[in-house]
Amino acid sequence: MKRKKIALLTISPDDETTTYIMNRVFSQCNAYGYDVVVVSPMVHSSHFFKDYLEGELRIYDIINFDLFDGVLITPIPMQEEQNTELVDRLLEKFKKECHVPVVALDSPFGDYDVVYSNEESGIKTIATHIIKKHGCRNIAILTGPKQVGDAENRLEILRKCLKDNGIVIDDSRIVYGDFWYLSGEKLAMDIVSGAFDRPEAIICTSDHMAIGLTNALINCGIGVPEDIKVIGYGGTMEAAMNYTPVTTYEYDRGYNGAAAVNRLVRMIEPDRELIEAKIAGDENICYGVTCGCMENSTKIRRKLREYLRSSDYESNEEAHQQGVSMSALSNSYISESFTSMESVDACLKKIYESVYLLKPYTCFYMCLNTDWLEANRGSNKYTKHMNMVIYSDMDKKLHGYENHVFWGTNGVMQFDISKMLPIFDNELARCIPGLEDISLEDDIFDKPQVYYFTPLHYGNVSMGYAVLQNDLTEPARLNPIYGTYIRYLNNALEMSRAKNLILKMSEHDQMTGLYNRRGLERAFMDWRQDALSVLKNHPDKEYNVVALVIDMNNLKLLNDTKGHEAGDEGINAIAKAIQMTVMGREISARCGGDEFYVLGIGRYREEDASDMARAFKDNLIKVNQAMGGQYEYSAAIGYAIMPLIQCDDYHMVIDEADVMMYVDKKASKKGRSV
Repeated sequence: MKRKKIALLTISPDDETTTYIMNRVFSQCNAYGYDVVVVSPMVHSSHFFKDYLEGELRIYDIINFDLFDGVLITPIPMQEEQNTELVDRLLEKFKKECHVPVVALDSPFGDYDVVYSNEESGIKTIATHIIKKHGCRNIAILTGPKQVGDAENRLEILRKCLKDNGIVIDDSRIVYGDFWYLSGEKLAMDIVSGAFDRPEAIICTSDHMAIGLTNALINCGIGVPEDIKVIGYGGTMEAAMNYTPVTTYEYDRGYNGAAAVNRLVRMIEPDRELIEAKIAGDENICYGVTCGCMENSTKIRRKLREYLRSSDYESNEEAHQQGVSMSALSNSYISESFTSMESVDACLKKIYESVYLLKPYTCFYMCLNTDWLEANRGSNKYTKHMNMVIYSDMDKKLHGYENHVFWGTNGVMQFDISKMLPIFDNELARCIPGLEDISLEDDIFDKPQVYYFTPLHYGNVSMGYAVLQNDLTEPARLNPIYGTYIRYLNNALEMSRAKNLILKMSEHDQMTGLYNRRGLERAFMDWRQDALSVLKNHPDKEYNVVALVIDMNNLKLLNDTKGHEAGDEGINAIAKAIQMTVMGREISARCGGDEFYVLGIGRYREEDASDMARAFKDNLIKVNQAMGGQYEYSAAIGYAIMPLIQCDDYHMVIDEADVMMYVDKKASKKGRSV
């Protein structure tokens, strides 16, 4: 029986608070035996590069709610700078497409259920500290957006606490922001300009606003805490690491994630016994210096250690097992390695080889639009079908890129985007090497899993998406290292696409779309090298090279008497018949005005070559009939076959086929043919 699966829609997953929430969601889902699918852009909703942001936000388009038993969503980080456009857009999608239970965290989302953090103790603690420890009475409050649950809830607790201490806050002393740095900076500017009367202390209901406020005040010559005391809320790494450490309250920011899972489980399985969502650890005030207290250096060192764990290099064995650091990623020069690859094939192989940088992981997948390489793509969006071009299993039960990269000679693994990922459909998953024998009814993986879906794009043009899969017992991995790696992939894919377009233009005949002589030579030599590698590992196999040489009849006469338009039509007719004959199995090229070559490597026999020659002539008849023109185009054809190990140069087998072509041309003039 397959596990239940829930989706978590969030944004900027490497943000500290979001990471806490995800970790608690994961631990609670693991306890219930649920899988989790995280769908998230890697940037903030207020990202300055708007085209890039658009490409990131499009990841939400791939969600098929029918694949899930329930959905969690975090609206607050999706509406920075009080911009509700993204939340409104997602709400419209939910109303149209979602028919499963939904729970929002800390902020209303339409009419869906909301789970709020239990914040009364923490809010009261920071207010009481400012009043009783520092004797402040003239206090202002900076909170989040109006009518947003978290902001209104924290404000109400503050009002009550201040009132209990004999302080009544006038509405003019309450400022609504967006929980982000800019709100604090704006309030500082209003204080400096005199638009807002200077208070003794400002209580901020988020650390980010407190940081923005503190830094802006100091930059404008107002002392913190000498002139104004500032206190935040959240206990974030940024508060501890700020140049002027911010006094704040550290609470279990992930608790509501576990509580939201419980609310969802109650709706999905009403009769199931719930697992208590416990507070993860100690909640307490973290002394910085912005309130006037002496900073707590122990807290700051702990936060620094957490920061270094994800961003700096650590050489001990424990750190090595936890994955690659930011400096190790940078020193791998993988970005330069990606973009130096000369072909799409080579680039995808190099990406596959680099996935070790993401360890520990269960699997990594890369899915690309079917039109990602085309010069004129249909739109900036995802295509109806996707190609899974990389499937990397960290256990590497099957070694070699041929078992993990589905491109070029390894074929393409295509699936409908409504499936989101082939591994979600056991029948599709059976097409993956190593998974051919899996059950159609049971889970593929023994333990509950988390799947992180992140977008691949260049600017606002979508190319596909990446999926990182972990056991739910592993920590969240969408950290700055992963975000940087994904940006490397974006650049590598676009560079590879651009090179491919330039190469295609230089190696293809513009009229017919077939290879030109230069393209034929490169493609054949690449294919030959791959085939020789296979023979080296499997000496029992025998590969031959087959060649067809095709020469259009009477092209010069046609051009002279009927015009070049008729001649061009004839050339395209020959090319069409060739394409119908080879069906992508062999390389075909226009190597002169009226001369065409076809080359193939494989287990060909003499009769295969003669069958291809006859098939070409039959297909040319069909093309002539379909065109229904006044001209009937014809061509002479010759073929040859030669063992691969004897064919150092494709000209060797082409020359033999060329001799046969002239025999056919003479025979056709006498009314006979091959």
